[in-house]
Amino acid sequence: GISSWTFLDHKSLRTLDFYNNQISSIEEWDFNWLSGLTTLSLRYNKISSIESWDFSILNNITSLMLNNNKISSIESWDFIWLSGLISLNLYGNNINSIESSIFTWIYNLNILNLAANQITSIESWDFSLIPNLIRLNLSFNNISAIESWNFYWLFELKTLSLSNNQIGSIEVWDFSWLPSLEGLLLDQNQITSIEEWDFIWLDHLLELSLSINQITSIEEWDFLWLSWLNSLSIWWYVITSIESCDVRWLRNVK
Repeated sequence: GISSWTFLDHKSLRTLDFYNNQISSIEEWDFNWLSGLTTLSLRYNKISSIESWDFSILNNITSLMLNNNKISSIESWDFIWLSGLISLNLYGNNINSIESSIFTWIYNLNILNLAANQITSIESWDFSLIPNLIRLNLSFNNISAIESWNFYWLFELKTLSLSNNQIGSIEVWDFSWLPSLEGLLLDQNQITSIEEWDFIWLDHLLELSLSINQITSIEEWDFLWLSWLNSLSIWWYVITSIESCDVRWLRNVK
């Protein structure tokens, strides 16, 4: 564990890194003297749960790294004291669900990493309370479907990673709330086809990865709306044919 008295004479600390230790829990007073802390890393430990009071003193934190622990759930009050949080890393835990109320208090978040968890679905409005989000990573989960309301109100989002999930299809409205999106990673899913209108809303997209899916053909108009695209990854397909006109819209792809 961590003793609150450890930092009594270090009140000016701004960054604290407990990388790769054996910490299994956080207590209410552990960081009692560190009100000026802006970056806290507890990555690669054995923490199984967090409570709302664990970070009650740390209202100046902008970056919190809890990745590679054993956290199985996050509750609506867990981050109530962290309204200034900009980056939250929960990669590599055992989280199986998320709720929109979790983000009620961290509405200034720009970067959220939930990759490599056990998330099976995204509910409507889950991320609607963090409209300033720029990067969202949901890769390496067990998500089987996405819907348009999953990303409602994320007008500033620039990078969305959904790679290594179980997504079987994408629909025309799925990304309709993401006008600023520049990078979309959908590789290593179960997508069987793409349609002309699937990307109609993504006219600022620069990078698209669709590799290692089950897509068998690319049609003439599939990328019609992606005139700014400069990186397209479609390797390891079972595509049987492709015509020259199929990619004529991709003038900027290198």
